[in-house]
Amino acid sequence: MARFLLSGYSFMLYWFYILLKEVGKMNFKLSLSVCVLAALLSACTLNPAANKAESESVSASRPVSATSAVSSAPEAASASTTASESTSTASSASEAASAASSAPDVANVVFSAPEAVNMASSAPDGAPALAISANGTELLLKSKGKPQQITVVSPDALPSVADGSNIAVKITADGQPVFEGSSAQLNTFSPKQNGQYLYEFTVADGAAAGTYQVAANCKFQPQISFSSPKVTLGEALVLHANYVDGMKVTATTDLPFQPKFYAYDGGMMAILPVAYTTPVGTYQLKIQAGAQNFHYTISVQGRDFVVQNLTVDAGVTANTAKSDTANAEWATKIEPLKKISEPVKYWSGAFLQPVQGEITTEFGVIRYTNGSKIATRHSGIDIAASQGTQIAAANAGKVQFADFLQLTGNTVVLDHGMGLKSFYYHMNSLDVTAGTLVKKGDPIGKVGTTGFSTGPHLHYSLLVNDVFINPWTAFDQGIE
Repeated sequence: MARFLLSGYSFMLYWFYILLKEVGKMNFKLSLSVCVLAALLSACTLNPAANKAESESVSASRPVSATSAVSSAPEAASASTTASESTSTASSASEAASAASSAPDVANVVFSAPEAVNMASSAPDGAPALAISANGTELLLKSKGKPQQITVVSPDALPSVADGSNIAVKITADGQPVFEGSSAQLNTFSPKQNGQYLYEFTVADGAAAGTYQVAANCKFQPQISFSSPKVTLGEALVLHANYVDGMKVTATTDLPFQPKFYAYDGGMMAILPVAYTTPVGTYQLKIQAGAQNFHYTISVQGRDFVVQNLTVDAGVTANTAKSDTANAEWATKIEPLKKISEPVKYWSGAFLQPVQGEITTEFGVIRYTNGSKIATRHSGIDIAASQGTQIAAANAGKVQFADFLQLTGNTVVLDHGMGLKSFYYHMNSLDVTAGTLVKKGDPIGKVGTTGFSTGPHLHYSLLVNDVFINPWTAFDQGIE
């Protein structure tokens, strides 16, 4: 094969000489040189075995670049063969060396062929990697390319970094940020619902400087949570159902109240109040999320309530508490509202005390009026204040009722959503109308002494549907 190729080269040189001679651009000495070169090339075909051995020897002793070893082997072999067969003359050897030096290279570093293959498979782009933990195993993230996709089935298997004080973390869901902080704070984040969360780790300096991404597809099972299995009379448990993904969630209990779940913050939420008249003991709570059932035992703890003997003008009592007309009006206008609530959560954070002043009657007080042998219960707190003092909305909500009632005087009912309401009685005047939305702290009326009252004060109550709960808990920590 080599003889055929070189004979062809001689033939081409001969005709090249004839052409140059014809156009008169070649002198005699140059013509003779071309002929001698053609003869030498033809002579190279006389000992093919020696040529092959020499070619293999030169090729074996010559280092090969990574690129030529992996993807350009035919070109490298051709170059080495040409170099070995051109050793007969100094000029041909120089040309072979020049051809070899122009071969492709990788970062000007020369590897043997096996080393080149290992480099290509372990770090094809030379990019650094960041080690994180996810699903209980180590995961290497590259700083280039698309985010790696993983599926996470439990909150405790979410991506984390063991040691990364210099790593900033940002998490987004549907393009919206849901967490920004350091890797040391990452354990405080837990998704509110299932879905895809894009984690972005940014290393500011060092060999691994860069940005790394992983997309965590969360597919958690439903989880139920509440603050404690113990609850005191007059308090409430807030129930949360997360990762329910549109499932129907219901709650049943042998307490005299059945809580209702509302959609909230990617999950569902319900309030379970315990009336101050509930017998102390243990009660069962069952929550069903889709096909899964969760069973809990609730322990109702007792508390001490103050006993009060109250004296009220007989005329006031006759026109209010003992008036059939007043009680019928209350039953018609207020009682139905207790069962009606917006399916949204208007309130947030701790509630405000609507007005400052002396607390003249506490929540849950056992009251005997005018020497009666039958006790009533005080459903809220009485705050004494000067007539005309401004009263503020304890939290955001929708005005459900704002009008005069014979029993409670000028009255406002605020619906905070999800069954939670606040009542304001005995006001001198009203600053809101039914149907309007108010923010926490907005003025709703002024202190007075209308209805069943012995002097200027505000009666403030907080309730879930028709169960009154301790307002001091809402003032101190909210209902969350």
